[in-house]
Amino acid sequence: MISYLLANKPHSYGGQTRQAVEFFDSKIQDAMLLGDIKRAVGSNTEVVLFNIDSKATARPGERLILAVFLKVFNEMQGLNGTTLILPTWNDT
Repeated sequence: MISYLLANKPHSYGGQTRQAVEFFDSKIQDAMLLGDIKRAVGSNTEVVLFNIDSKATARPGERLILAVFLKVFNEMQGLNGTTLILPTWNDT
């Protein structure tokens, strides 16, 4: 659901067509939250939907979620998603 909100494309419901975020105008009472949502969808975003299980290829000692997101991001950019060089962190 959040991907549809972030993409903020026009949607029709009940005979009305509005940007996705506009359907929340009457539902969210917190003005700061609504402002934050509108600011987030007002940015130039590209939504990438994928099944994390189908993209996961765990290697020993690898940060799985980071590796999956990096793989999908690289593939989206037209790069090789299978040869990943992950940054190393010092967890101490």
